[in-house]
Amino acid sequence: MRALPVRRIATTTLCATLLLGTAGPALASADSASREETRTAPRAPVMTPKAMLAEAKRLQDAGGVITPAADLLVAVLEAEGYRLSAAEAAKHAQAVRTEARKVSARQPAAPAAAPAARAPEPPAGSLPALQKTVDNMLKATTTGDATGVVREGRSLVTGLLQGVLGGLGGAAQPAPAPAAAPAAGPQQTPAT
Repeated sequence: MRALPVRRIATTTLCATLLLGTAGPALASADSASREETRTAPRAPVMTPKAMLAEAKRLQDAGGVITPAADLLVAVLEAEGYRLSAAEAAKHAQAVRTEARKVSARQPAAPAAAPAARAPEPPAGSLPALQKTVDNMLKATTTGDATGVVREGRSLVTGLLQGVLGGLGGAAQPAPAPAAAPAAGPQQTPAT
């Protein structure tokens, strides 16, 4: 009777081999597909020029330096081949610089004694970063660098959106209130 368990083991092994032989490639494919989904899942969707144009048009009424920067982006994205003439680019550059000076004049200087009291401004939405992105956009559009226009357009939309939140549009917004500080007085230790 010892031959019977050996036959069962051999038959089971044979069946498993046949099953894996036909199902193995499908399982391997499913496993690689799930790995591929995991690898690509965290990527954010890339903003297309059409989406950038729609966003820029929404931001044209934001005021401050946001408006001329959004006007520039709309003009570039609506231009044939994303290319502006040097005169057109200079007109937009001057409008952005003029508004940037106005916004700079309205923003209060940070007090030297309490730098931690102000919330840090988003770097992409800061005035110097926004001006640099505008300059890069102007360079890309006047040289006919369509890839550069799209790249800088994405950065410009991000900077404009963050600039709206950071107070670069319209009137200067007050700095956010600092986090609640503990009341002045004797230091108390929590009971354990």
